[in-house]
Amino acid sequence: MKGEVDVSTIAKSIKRGNIEVLLQWIDVNKQKLYRMSWSYLKNNTEVEDVFHNTIIKVTQNINKLKNEQAFEGWFVSILLNECRKILRDKRRVQPSEYIELVDTACSLENQAESLDLIDGLKSIDEEYKELIILKYYSGYTQKEIAEILNIPIGTVKTKIFRGLKMLRKILTREA
Repeated sequence: MKGEVDVSTIAKSIKRGNIEVLLQWIDVNKQKLYRMSWSYLKNNTEVEDVFHNTIIKVTQNINKLKNEQAFEGWFVSILLNECRKILRDKRRVQPSEYIELVDTACSLENQAESLDLIDGLKSIDEEYKELIILKYYSGYTQKEIAEILNIPIGTVKTKIFRGLKMLRKILTREA
């Protein structure tokens, strides 16, 4: 799968039973999807379980996807729901412990800033944290986030704004 392939083409191929296309798409997007899952679970085994469960659900329910252009958002929505399900089932992780954002490739200076950011994110409400992660660490647009979470775009904008405001307040207090 060299280059970008239209998501509707991927969805159509999966509907025809070509699961290899799904696996290739996941491979191309694995870093973003893994970071997203890791930010919730912080456990490699559970992240693997989420990927397996998501692949199964996607292949079982692909025919329910009416808008093939929405494939990526639909996939991410299933992935996030699987993360939430594991957290609910385990009831062992507190919401303030969900996020781990230190990129191993960061320089030591950036790692210190990242640690401050992680501490700040741990301090804000979960509803804001999730949107900030999707926007700034996974790279989704506000419109895509609205589709993934099935909420109005105005709500996404408001919650991102409020979350960043809270985060800014926490980080300036610590500085």
